[in-house]
Amino acid sequence: MIHPNSAEAFHYLEGTGKISAGHELAMRMIVRYGPGTSGEIIAEATRQGYTVPGLWKRFSELKQMGLIEEIENRRCAVSGRTAAVLKACGKPVQGELFG
Repeated sequence: MIHPNSAEAFHYLEGTGKISAGHELAMRMIVRYGPGTSGEIIAEATRQGYTVPGLWKRFSELKQMGLIEEIENRRCAVSGRTAAVLKACGKPVQGELFG
């Protein structure tokens, strides 16, 4: 299920207790540094000073929740392999989490 507004959906799920701090950080990274492959997003987050073990696992979980989507497959600038490009679904609203 793809939500028309990923920020609204994220905050709804957060209120239900289904979103962890790791999910929140993963979503923030996708909004700030995406669209991109998981390798590209993680590499950029690392360059910006974030260290998040297992961040790629949170991407998969956010996809299952319908908060992010794969928009295409292309060569990853980090790994050189074909990888899915991830982006937040809908148009995220600006705010503390998504600013």
